[in-house]
Amino acid sequence: MIKGDFYGVVLLVISEKYNAQKLFANFRHNINGENACMYDNPFIVEPSLVKRTILFGISKGYSPEENGNDINLGDLSEELILKFTDNKN
Repeated sequence: MIKGDFYGVVLLVISEKYNAQKLFANFRHNINGENACMYDNPFIVEPSLVKRTILFGISKGYSPEENGNDINLGDLSEELILKFTDNKN
């Protein structure tokens, strides 16, 4: 699930099969440019970013099949986006 506002988007990952941990991550619009906002340069959440977020969450203790406290990874704009951009070259 993705929820957007003027400053960025919140990505929520939950298992379709299990009622277990939820994984939250935030991404800012301004990674698309210094003055970007949801209206002039929206941030697009691609499937590859969702996959990378899940893998990063798993490395931080996220388990979609187990009960436990939800995990909020915080702002991943720098952590995943910059590395993702570098991998395209």
